[in-house]
Amino acid sequence: MQLKGIQIEKFKRIENIDLSLSDLNILVGANGSGKSSILQALHLASCLMRQADRIRTGSTVMVRVNDLDYLPTDEYWRLGNDADWGNRADSPSSTVHFKFQDDNDTEVTARLEMRSARNAGISVKGELPEEVRPQFRGDEVFFSGFIPGISGIPNTEQKNSKRVVLKACLLISTQK
Repeated sequence: MQLKGIQIEKFKRIENIDLSLSDLNILVGANGSGKSSILQALHLASCLMRQADRIRTGSTVMVRVNDLDYLPTDEYWRLGNDADWGNRADSPSSTVHFKFQDDNDTEVTARLEMRSARNAGISVKGELPEEVRPQFRGDEVFFSGFIPGISGIPNTEQKNSKRVVLKACLLISTQK
């Protein structure tokens, strides 16, 4: 089973993008053009597919934010395109499609729709066909990894007084 394409709808500044993939893919563009948003959407969707109890077309399941391996921002409800995610079925949401091709050239698509849920969670609905389930689910299965160029930078910045910063530096230097 090989990943042949992706489609992202209404995620951050992405209205709709459909990309064909090959063995090696390079995203090139100006700052703010959506390169990181593509990677964030794919990684968040794959993490949700792995952590949701079930993914079915007709039903919705909630994944708690605290259970996620990855979240692009603490304000996850703001990940919608031009509108914050809501928690009702008719409210804004984002969708990611993973298009696979099997050895017989048959296309199989996994789809995940995500929106805000009540009580600090993300509501998940979609399709995860049996043929591609092993790609996303399993104790030791990780479909994707997202490591920004400048890793280790937190989602929020802590502001401290000069005195607190100098004291922390002093503690670090005396521990060496």
